[in-house]
Amino acid sequence: MPWPTPIEIVRLALDYGDRGVVGLDLSGREEGFPPEMFADAFEVARGAGLGITVHAGEDAGPEGVRCAVTCLGATRIGHGVRIVQDPSVLRLVRNSGVCLEICPTSNVLTHAVESLDSHPVRELYEAGVALTINTDDPSVCRVSLTDEYRLLVDRFGFSLDDLGRLIANAERSAFFRKQEVGLI
Repeated sequence: MPWPTPIEIVRLALDYGDRGVVGLDLSGREEGFPPEMFADAFEVARGAGLGITVHAGEDAGPEGVRCAVTCLGATRIGHGVRIVQDPSVLRLVRNSGVCLEICPTSNVLTHAVESLDSHPVRELYEAGVALTINTDDPSVCRVSLTDEYRLLVDRFGFSLDDLGRLIANAERSAFFRKQEVGLI
């Protein structure tokens, strides 16, 4: 049986909207699979009201993040740490309110950054980019969210108020229907 096309995947996601599907994520190898390859499918998804996340700026440069935002309409970027290499992409992400899902430990393990010492989480935060802190895959990375928050405090000097802002960013950028969780 052949793999489904991107449009078929979007249609399947839309078919399950009544069962809680609220967003679409593009992830996997960036090299050789630029975001614009998926523009038609993501246009359908956006038009239907699905939230859009794209993993970009991890194993390829900042240009993938630019395209994820401008071509696919991503409001969340998985990782995105390489935007510090291009100030114009950093400004685009910050000014459009796109949220980066930062995974410090995973970013080291995947070689998105050389080491924790070179991780740009503090630089991104101070530049006003909306960030959330995540574990990526706890079973592979062997890290909990508590571990990642502790790392921010101990290694990067984040305060409890800073952590509160990161958690508020996560709430603001979540793809959920407010009526389903009793918020309206």
